[in-house]
This record gives sequence, C-alpha cells and structure tokens, in this order.
Amino acid sequence: MVKGLLPLVVMWWMFSAFGWLANAVRPDRARVRLLLVLAMTAFFVMGLDVPYAFEPEGWAFPAAYLAVVAIHWPCEPLVAGQRHGDLPHRARVLPRHAEKRTGR
Repeated sequence: MVKGLLPLVVMWWMFSAFGWLANAVRPDRARVRLLLVLAMTAFFVMGLDVPYAFEPEGWAFPAAYLAVVAIHWPCEPLVAGQRHGDLPHRARVLPRHAEKRTGR
C-alpha cells in the first residue's frame, strides 16, 4: 500500500505547488510558458511511470520528479518579482527571518 501511495503523494504535493505557481505567475512571457509546458511534460512522464516507480525499470519517475523540482525552482523568483518589484525572493524573506530571531 505504501508503494502505491508514496509516488501519488509526492506527485500531488508537487502538482499543488505548480497549481499555486501557475496562478501566481503571469504567463505572458515565452520563458514562463516554456517552463510550465516542460513541467507538464515531466508530470505526464511521472504519471506514466507510477506503476514502475519502485522497480529497476522505474528510472523515469525520479528523473521526471527531479526535472519538475528543477523547473519549479527558477520560477519562484519570477513570482516574487511580479509581486514586490524587482527584489529577489531571498532578499525579501531573509531579513524578516533575521529580525524575528534577534528580536529587532
């Protein structure tokens, strides 16, 4: 049962992250469209390889999952730039966390 649920939970978790991303980013640029299409293709490959995820022939599932994560990572700064000017995401978030920890 775990072998069946684990790939589906991992796929659902990343799919929900891309659902948020697709709603948060403006798809009017070719780069964003290309990244979203590549992610959809990787999700398709993951879906096809779920039955073989824990077998030696199931190399496509982890490869497609890593591709999805690698595609999601450069898209987050695009969302941050749209919502808060041109500041990188980490430049906005890290000072806030430092203030919370130091009490300033």
